[in-house]
Amino acid sequence: MVSNQFTMLSMLMPLAMSLGTLISIYAYKNSYQGLAIVTIVSSAALFILLFYTYGKTKRKK
Repeated sequence: MVSNQFTMLSMLMPLAMSLGTLISIYAYKNSYQGLAIVTIVSSAALFILLFYTYGKTKRKK
């Protein structure tokens, strides 16, 4: 169950990162610094969540 959840998360990860990058570039070009910061922080949080889930699956085996 957990490994399946991890594979789903790892599949969604690149999509989320690319979307986050696009939003942050758009926000920066249109000088929405607040939105850019929020996007970067949420992308970082997703990345941390991915590694945390990966660590939990590794420990279980």
